[in-house]
Amino acid sequence: MQADRHAHHHSVHPCREQSNDLDVCIKVWNTVMNAVEWSKKEELVADQALKHLQQYSGLLAAVTGSGRSQLVLINKVQDYCYDNMNFLKVFSKIIQLFYRSKTSMQHL
Repeated sequence: MQADRHAHHHSVHPCREQSNDLDVCIKVWNTVMNAVEWSKKEELVADQALKHLQQYSGLLAAVTGSGRSQLVLINKVQDYCYDNMNFLKVFSKIIQLFYRSKTSMQHL
């Protein structure tokens, strides 16, 4: 009975489940980016960001299983880079890092 109710819950509210996935993606991104004191020097931020995000690329890949969540993450990265101009030059490298991580995760 409990399993039936649980299965019914998921079939009735797929949008709510997807919304929760998107919230998790955003919260993980915000947590990962707030966990570091970023260098004030623009030339050091790129390397610092890529090294930091490399450590969490598997986690970010895990929370972006759908195309929609991947798009949300890309938008969050873009917003972050525009809000923190020192990151603007590293935006494309961050996206490439995520792409490589996602591709390698699919081959496991």
